[in-house]
Amino acid sequence: FSGYDLIVSMIYPNGKPSGTAALFAGSVMGAVSWTISLPWDVVKTRMQMNPNLYPHFVDTCRDITKKEGIVGFYRGYSAVITRAVVLNATFFWFYEQFSSFLPSRIG
Repeated sequence: FSGYDLIVSMIYPNGKPSGTAALFAGSVMGAVSWTISLPWDVVKTRMQMNPNLYPHFVDTCRDITKKEGIVGFYRGYSAVITRAVVLNATFFWFYEQFSSFLPSRIG
């Protein structure tokens, strides 16, 4: 939530974000978070799928780098980013809608 809050505060420094701002900020943070974490996920997945070939984290990283270069750490990037953008935009839009709606109905 901290990255999302940072982007929203840059767009709307003095108020509640619009639905569009929530969609935008959620999309950006989804893309940023997966861009950072995808290499770790690729290594983890390879280790899980073939533990005999990839028994150790460092060896797996070396093998990917040697055979595929840095690009190997971003296998499936377009699918992951597409999912992250849609999912996070939707999640944060709903979050903003219900965070103002529910307290007035419950309290």
